[in-house]
Amino acid sequence: MKARTARILAFALVALCLALPVTAGGQSTPPQPPPPWQAAATSFWNMSYEQLRPLIAQLPCPLPGLPPEIARYVDCSVLRPISDSTAYQPIAVPGALAPGVDHRTQGLVGAVRDQGETGSCSANAIASLIDTFVLHRGGLSPQQASALHIFAIYEHTAVKGATDDNIGNLKKVAGVTSEAIWPYDPVKACRVALGAAVSGCDTAYRVQAGSGYTDPVIVGERQRADGMPIYRVAGLESIADTPGRDTEVMKLLATGEAVYLSVDMAINWSIAGPGGFHGEVLPPPQAYYGSHALLAQGYRTTPAGLQFLVQNSWGTSWGQGGFVWIPEDIFKSRVRAVYRIHVDMTAPSAQSPAPPLLQPPSVPAPTATASAPSCPPGMTYVLGLCMPTWGSP
Repeated sequence: MKARTARILAFALVALCLALPVTAGGQSTPPQPPPPWQAAATSFWNMSYEQLRPLIAQLPCPLPGLPPEIARYVDCSVLRPISDSTAYQPIAVPGALAPGVDHRTQGLVGAVRDQGETGSCSANAIASLIDTFVLHRGGLSPQQASALHIFAIYEHTAVKGATDDNIGNLKKVAGVTSEAIWPYDPVKACRVALGAAVSGCDTAYRVQAGSGYTDPVIVGERQRADGMPIYRVAGLESIADTPGRDTEVMKLLATGEAVYLSVDMAINWSIAGPGGFHGEVLPPPQAYYGSHALLAQGYRTTPAGLQFLVQNSWGTSWGQGGFVWIPEDIFKSRVRAVYRIHVDMTAPSAQSPAPPLLQPPSVPAPTATASAPSCPPGMTYVLGLCMPTWGSP
């Protein structure tokens, strides 16, 4: 997924914005003022990223015409500010910061996660952050946080004051269970995905997104996970984008904390294509395809400047074993939001007995969603049309 698909995306966006509605009689209807996102998309390809950045929140998520193999990795919850977050309170670090920190060599990193083809990057990043918390306090690595439970909580939580698809929901519940109780399954994650979080996973897995809320098996698993909380998100602090932001991130990393990042991703960093990106250091970004959650796990000083180590949730084939270094200039320009997430263990008294796991009933198979229609050779299906694939023979 490089220049060729980027050209397709640009073509699709322009086609979408230039299309005029036509009445049944064949007469063009009077042009209507375009909505803000459409006006932004019209000039999308002519803008630099710096010009586009303030408009990203006005664009639909995922972007119209984004190829399915990339759209399904987009987690639109990353674009929105986390509710119930507070302003970051700077921490004090005794002495000078070390020239480098790598949580991998300190034994503070759990297993690299793979979200599959469901837009659950925030859940996987937060689960990995909890893993680091547990390891830092001397816990055992097999006791991993359940990314599926985290995803289900912020997708939909029926408690007072909660809103769907908001990471802030994690503060409103008793806690998060472990992978041993509810292991991550990207197909189940797709079945509890709502709205923009679907991002094409239903087509990829041929299941009905949202069907988990009426499946007694998944409902029972969710109830069991809710009844066995182990870790609790106790606080969410937003680190403002100021000149001192990167130093505060380094201070947290130096104390053994992982840091949650919302990153505006470039097409040439994507997993799409033959195996995805395999480099050690992210190259200069090309264009933009969506926002993504990553986890800062270290930093280092090189002759070229400061670099931050980030952990992804696209398996070990991406980057170098699921990790990559981000140069400071890219970190400053592409990191949209930074959060310090406070974690603690739930008190034993807060854990209620788990309801029994429901036995699988006779439930009809989920309805498969229709895949995109096939197009003739040299054409690509985009926005309901077969369009020429630029660069094809």
